[in-house]
Amino acid sequence: MTQRQYDTVKEIILDILGYGVPPEYLVDCGISKEIIYYVFTELNLRLPSNLVTVGIPPYPPPPDVIASIFLSQSAFPLSPSVTAGPSVDGNITRPGSVGHPRHPPYPPTHGV
Repeated sequence: MTQRQYDTVKEIILDILGYGVPPEYLVDCGISKEIIYYVFTELNLRLPSNLVTVGIPPYPPPPDVIASIFLSQSAFPLSPSVTAGPSVDGNITRPGSVGHPRHPPYPPTHGV
């Protein structure tokens, strides 16, 4: 996982939490416990109460540890419906971004 991908994951998690989703739901959905731990720790957020942190190297881990963790994560790959990536205009597309303040659902109209 590159730094850019990790930063995108952080942004998506913040968006999800911003919609009022409880942190525990992220664990229940099968998101990697390492990702949740590192993102929440880096952003100084309360860890989900159902997150088991046994075996997770402390934050910040050495780069080789991060690489091995992310390369071994294949149990819950992101499906095309929940991935984020650059759109045609260069913005990052996100699931559920309809109505997001930075992503209006429809192009602005210039009169009817």
